[in-house]
Amino acid sequence: MSYPWQQPHLPSHLLLDPGNSPRWQQWLAGSMLPRLALFHYLELPCAASPFLLDCAGMDDTAWQTILRLNRRHAAVAYLWSSLPASQLAPQLASRIRPHTSLGQIVFRYYDPRLWSRLPTVLNPAQWQQLMAPLDACAMHDPDGCWFEWACGPAVAAGHEPWQLDDDVLEACADWGLAWQLRDLPANLAPLAADEVHALLLRARAMGLSSRPDLACFASLGMRIHPAFDLDPVVAAQLGGLAAGQSLNEVLARVPDEVWDRLAAGSGCRGLRQGLT
Repeated sequence: MSYPWQQPHLPSHLLLDPGNSPRWQQWLAGSMLPRLALFHYLELPCAASPFLLDCAGMDDTAWQTILRLNRRHAAVAYLWSSLPASQLAPQLASRIRPHTSLGQIVFRYYDPRLWSRLPTVLNPAQWQQLMAPLDACAMHDPDGCWFEWACGPAVAAGHEPWQLDDDVLEACADWGLAWQLRDLPANLAPLAADEVHALLLRARAMGLSSRPDLACFASLGMRIHPAFDLDPVVAAQLGGLAAGQSLNEVLARVPDEVWDRLAAGSGCRGLRQGLT
């Protein structure tokens, strides 16, 4: 069978977050693959842990099952590493509890929704530190996009502290919000997470920073038009944000016919109720 990765060899390990889907929990319960709970190394409850699974001896039928399930419920990172699982697991676990201005937090980098975007969020040194114990890594995100990086040769990282600054945490929070909004009920425009994230970036560029304002702005992009803020009439009113006016105030001044025109142009229904 064919595989999506460019690497010439099958992955040596899977990093699975079964909490992403009951289907994965069911699969893991019936799997005989050797596994290590990463939370075990952090003294966190293992019931919520991601698991490192050793892929040695897996046949094509097993790989096909995993690939098919992961396309429907993205929760797996495919890993290539020359390190044995006993060394790789604590290395991966150590990146789950970074030091931040809020103290030590649980950083779910292993979620494909976040890991796939981390090269655009972390600085090069942080990315290299995260990927040090791997030769390569690949994954699908829930939108079906494929990501793959060659980063080896794998080395056992030292004991330097894993630190993330507030800008990184804010950027990760924006990606989390983008996926959350993207997964709202189906009466919204079917935007990909990258498109929702682009809306959030434009909102921040206008000075919006609170979660309700960011969510409102992005939701208008999904319910009205993905570029509603670039319409000349809307943009003129959004200029009031720089003068200290609230998002509710400036949006209320946009005539209904403008919202109707934008909604008609995008094929959306123009559902503004409850957003402002």
